[in-house]
Amino acid sequence: MSKTILFRFPFRAVTFQSQRFADNCVYKTPLQKAFLKNVDGYLLPMIQEMKRFKAVYDPKAHVLTGVWFFAYEDHFTKKEDLVNSKVPDLENGKKMCQDRIFKALGLDDKAICGSTDVKWKGSDEIIFQLNIVERGLFFKNILQIYKTVLQ
Repeated sequence: MSKTILFRFPFRAVTFQSQRFADNCVYKTPLQKAFLKNVDGYLLPMIQEMKRFKAVYDPKAHVLTGVWFFAYEDHFTKKEDLVNSKVPDLENGKKMCQDRIFKALGLDDKAICGSTDVKWKGSDEIIFQLNIVERGLFFKNILQIYKTVLQ
């Protein structure tokens, strides 16, 4: 019974900043299309593992949470170890990747109730850990955090 599934992509995400907009449509650039094709290629061998994960998930009893690790060699400056302003925003690439993962799983990514993003030093890799969490436990923990913030 799998309550966690790990996705690893040994490449960088691309951003929406390179997208073209026209006539109320968004057109993916060749770079974005290549990125999505790479994601699909890494998901293909995981089909059986994704089926087992989905079989455990019951939307009435569980929620989904995720942790994203963006391990890029240049996330931080070499001199001062500060966040490198030249590395583009990760949210857009994350969204494209997440949409592809959930499509492959046959689930809606609206089911994610908690998500964490981590920038880290690494060799240009995206790692996503998707977790099935008991609904009651999740809400209990969130309520505790909420009460702490209000104090």
